[in-house]
Amino acid sequence: MSKIKLGLIYGGVSTEHEVSISSYESIIKNIHKDKYDITSFYISKDGTWFTDGKRTKEVFNSLKEMDCVFPILHGKNGEDGNIAGMLEIIGVAYVGCKTLSSAICMDKVITKKLLEKANISVAKYMFIKKLNENFYWVQDNYDYVLLDKEILDLSVNTLLNYPVVVKPSRSGSSVGVSVANDYLELENAINEASIYDEKILIEEFIDGKELEVAVLGNNDLTVSNIGNIIPDEIVYSYNSKYKGNSKTVVLNTIEEKLESKIKNIVLTTYKVLDCSGLARVDLFLIGNEILVNELNTMPGFTSISMYPKLMESINISYTDLIDRLISLSMNDKNRDFS
Repeated sequence: MSKIKLGLIYGGVSTEHEVSISSYESIIKNIHKDKYDITSFYISKDGTWFTDGKRTKEVFNSLKEMDCVFPILHGKNGEDGNIAGMLEIIGVAYVGCKTLSSAICMDKVITKKLLEKANISVAKYMFIKKLNENFYWVQDNYDYVLLDKEILDLSVNTLLNYPVVVKPSRSGSSVGVSVANDYLELENAINEASIYDEKILIEEFIDGKELEVAVLGNNDLTVSNIGNIIPDEIVYSYNSKYKGNSKTVVLNTIEEKLESKIKNIVLTTYKVLDCSGLARVDLFLIGNEILVNELNTMPGFTSISMYPKLMESINISYTDLIDRLISLSMNDKNRDFS
């Protein structure tokens, strides 16, 4: 039986470049090499493509030769639908959510608005945009209100109350995320977030358990056990995820009715956002109240990443997980790659 020609794309023009490299290295280490003829496509931080270590200008032709492509890219210019759209145009099967779903899930504000329409609870929030060096509060009717200190401080106090969490709307791995306890910290947090995106989300701070649930599949969906994040900081930041002493444990003692409720919300979220292949849904648990935080359409695949660990908790090994994702992509009847 001939091997499947598999392309692995990694790196990328993204703040999560290094995370992508770690994910790629873990996949290379664990994949069934007797099943796949692997071609590696590396994207440098400046956007230069390399095929098996050699700089290439014929990347489209090389990608077209693949039976399937696994884009192991996190964050902007990869997980946001750009690569998915390119692969759709080329006409090659690929692992992960489709273009629109990827773009929606990358934008935390749009994600929240869609979930609210589906009656899925989210943390209270407001969002602002940076235009021509000015910041504007974008209201529910999409009127733009020019922000000054008084308006910003009053709106946050009225709608959310301090402390608040400030995030770039379209970034991942908690890059640019800060907690603000007062106006001065809020101003600094907004300036930090605006380095990564002109669209900035301000949320109420949730003092509850942070949960993660992994989903696998297109139509017949597999849901993992529930993971609980134990961060070593007040917020689960980039340093906390990858450089600190944060832990994630699988909850084995959760009450059955609550577990069922959480998993039903996770499945509904996956369907509302039109996901396919895989995703990780992040939630907050406050007592018995469940809030969806965000959804990650290409979660980390590093040796410490929660998505593969959650799947391992339901007896899907890392190697088997890779096989299943590739199979899901190649057998997706809803995509025409001919």
